[in-house]
Amino acid sequence: TSSAARGAAFGEYCSVLEIRRQAGFQNNPYIGDELIIEKRSEAQARIHSALSGIYSLPFSAPVNPLIQQINRLLAAGYLLLADYGAMVNIGTSDGQKMIDQAEELLRQLNVKELVLTDSTGTDISTAGTAGSYSGWPNADTATANSTVGGAERSFRVSDRY
Repeated sequence: TSSAARGAAFGEYCSVLEIRRQAGFQNNPYIGDELIIEKRSEAQARIHSALSGIYSLPFSAPVNPLIQQINRLLAAGYLLLADYGAMVNIGTSDGQKMIDQAEELLRQLNVKELVLTDSTGTDISTAGTAGSYSGWPNADTATANSTVGGAERSFRVSDRY
C-alpha cells in the first residue's frame, strides 16, 4: 500500500518551471532547480513581509493569480540578478525591472490601490485594516499603556538643542 503525501511544492505560489519561463531559463540546464527554489522562497518571504497584517498568510490554494505573478516576477528577478548581476541590462528580461514591477504591485496591495479577491469577487484582506503603512509612535502613543511602550514622549526628533 502507499500513503498519501503532499508534494514538495505544496504551499508554493508558483512552480519552478513558471519561474524558469519568466526568467527565460527554460532551456538552460546550468541553472539548477535548487537555486530557483531558493529564489522562490526569498520571493515568498518578501510577499509575506509586505502583506503581513493586511492579508491572512500564507495564501492558500487556489492562490490569487496576482500573487502568483508577483512571486514569479520577484523570483525570476532575483534569479537573473544572481546569474547576471545588477549592472547588466538584458532588455525585457532585466531582473531589476522585474523586481521593481513586483515591488510596485506589492505597494499597491499594501495601500489598497489594488485588492485581492476570492473566486466570488470578495475582498480577502483582513477586516479592519487601514491599508497603509503605519508606525509607532503615532497619535495614540501618549494614551497607550506604558507596559506596551506608551506614555508621553520625553523628546522628539524634531527637538533641537
